[in-house]
Amino acid sequence: MKIKLLEMYTSKGAALATVIMLMFTTLVSVPAPSAFSLFPRPKAAPDAPQGKPKANPNPTKAASQPPSVIQVIDHFKAGTLSGWNVFSDSESTTKIEPSSGKDSKYSLHFSYSIGASGRGGVEKIYASPQKWDSYKQLTFNFYGNKTGNSIRVEILDNSAQGSTIDTAERYEVVFIDDFQGWRTITLPWSEFSRRNDWQPEGAQNNGLNLTNVWGLNFAPVEGEGWFKVERIHLE
Repeated sequence: MKIKLLEMYTSKGAALATVIMLMFTTLVSVPAPSAFSLFPRPKAAPDAPQGKPKANPNPTKAASQPPSVIQVIDHFKAGTLSGWNVFSDSESTTKIEPSSGKDSKYSLHFSYSIGASGRGGVEKIYASPQKWDSYKQLTFNFYGNKTGNSIRVEILDNSAQGSTIDTAERYEVVFIDDFQGWRTITLPWSEFSRRNDWQPEGAQNNGLNLTNVWGLNFAPVEGEGWFKVERIHLE
């Protein structure tokens, strides 16, 4: 009888041990619920895609300097002086002819003799007004002879509306021919001032606007001599 009871208790103990083992295994294999976490973990970043990367449809271009833009007035490359004419009064004489250049093959050669109260020069007059307001300055190469004479560079700007005669407002820069040989001269618009010794009748007085330019000229104020110009352009 004792042997049977021991076998029975032994059998039941083994079964109970098996149940306990199964329960422990189940508890260990169940993951801890996320509610136990006080701070949610950030989601892991997805793996980077493999293979050839896709091109950026809107690439950022490296900053670059805009190309230099000029408007040629005359470079005299063909050796002709078409569109240029001399002017003078009875006291003065003026003459133009093509000559050798510095950066260009040819240049405009201007010789002059200006009377005591005379005037003269070489000019380019446009049949219709030109727009120069998108540029900053006038540039040209000038061959000086160290004469000491004053040379006027003059812009004919903005004729009176409806005018059928020359009413263009004159703006000038005057420099001294005090050097020998070629020199590049650059004249920003800020250096031009309204001519105060003479304006044509009916000329306006509304500033240098450069939206209706009718021409320009090179005019020695006094004396005699000659000079050359080439590569006249706007920058």
